[in-house]
Amino acid sequence: MRRERGLLIALLVVGIIIAALLAAILAQGELVFIIEGLNGKNGADGADGADGLNGLDGLDGHDGKSAYEIAVENGFEGTVNEWLLSLVVQGAVGKDGVGIENIRIGENGHLLILLTNGRLIDAGNIMEGTPVTPPTPDVEIPDIHMPSQLVMVKGVKSTVCVDQIILERTEDMRVSLTYSGGGTVETVENESISITPAWRNDQDATPHPNETEILLLRLELLIDGKWEQVADRAAIVTVVEKPSSLSQTGLLIGDSRISDGTIAGALGYYSPKISLIGSFQTADGYRHEGRAGWSTEDYLTKSEKGNLKNAFYNPASETFDFSYYMEQQGYDAPDFVVINLGANDNFSQTSVENIGRMVSSIRDYANARGKEIKIFVMTEYLSPTSAMGHTQSYLQGLRAKQFAYYEYLYEAFADREQEEVYLLPNYVAINDTDDFRAASGSSQDVIHLSWNGYYYKEAAMLRAYLYYLFQS
Repeated sequence: MRRERGLLIALLVVGIIIAALLAAILAQGELVFIIEGLNGKNGADGADGADGLNGLDGLDGHDGKSAYEIAVENGFEGTVNEWLLSLVVQGAVGKDGVGIENIRIGENGHLLILLTNGRLIDAGNIMEGTPVTPPTPDVEIPDIHMPSQLVMVKGVKSTVCVDQIILERTEDMRVSLTYSGGGTVETVENESISITPAWRNDQDATPHPNETEILLLRLELLIDGKWEQVADRAAIVTVVEKPSSLSQTGLLIGDSRISDGTIAGALGYYSPKISLIGSFQTADGYRHEGRAGWSTEDYLTKSEKGNLKNAFYNPASETFDFSYYMEQQGYDAPDFVVINLGANDNFSQTSVENIGRMVSSIRDYANARGKEIKIFVMTEYLSPTSAMGHTQSYLQGLRAKQFAYYEYLYEAFADREQEEVYLLPNYVAINDTDDFRAASGSSQDVIHLSWNGYYYKEAAMLRAYLYYLFQS
């Protein structure tokens, strides 16, 4: 009705203008030019006139409503992340067996839904102009390092720990984690969630199509004696099937977390057809390029340190050179490279810049040869909140550095999948104390993980991404 009324007003205005012009012509006695005589022959075309001036820009139109805003108008109560959770729960089983393959938020803030039949749906902008947290009193909300995406393996237990996501928690803070999918879910209130995923849709296809779920974190604060939800974060979880075998070639580069050999051994044990290359090898024969105590600066600027030579150091260019390494070692291009560094750089921003140079060198090698090499940059987990032999102030300072280091890594390497660069969210699986090495003497190790931490947590996360990216 409003649109029709506007159209009538516009027509009326045009009519008034025409009437005014006619009145002006009649007043000058020139109506003859309008009604007198028959049309004569067409005259010769005149010369083209000069171009007219550009018209004024029109007014900007109103932004369209997001899919979330439309849902709210239709009765949905909750935040945008809670809406995403409900979307997956309701939409996982579709008509004619069509389900959701993947959900992600694009760079323009649009919700992109990929169906199992290959159709891509753009559900509109869900970010701009949309509150991602519920309205709250004026309170300080802590930083939340919830990954935007996770990969889990059907039938394999995965854990997400709150202490790795929020730096400091107080008694007036409450955190809950909710998973949209099926399987076995174990929660420890305010601490962690452990998920052993099961398929939501039963299909005979081999391998089973990936399924997409949502892991939602809610943060509540005690305000004036009442628990108020002040923030939420959602991670898109891709559930994949473990392939019968992986036969890719990989290279592990790092410090003592790699030279320890546990991650290499876990990859080799669970995927015996994977071939690992490198200058060093474990007692079990798994090869790697791990050098205990080495920093990113050592890899970039030193030909050797102690009694260990730097196989990546090119004396001609005096820096890390992946092409030089591959030529000197006589290897063919690997399918993936893992980089695990940072602790010996004191978790500095310079460390991330140096890893960026290493990544660029690997990509230059791959691009020059038309190869696809997937590069995994491992994140750093937070040290325990308390540990024997360490003061609270020391641990708080160390955790703060590690927390900031994740932000440096995220800024440099997140959302670079199109370049075959993946920031691995291995940090979320590490328990506050149980996954670290047992105390030696009077002091507990707060940097290195236990065998269990490396084998079942970090290596498990890496395997999940390998299954996802290299599944047949």
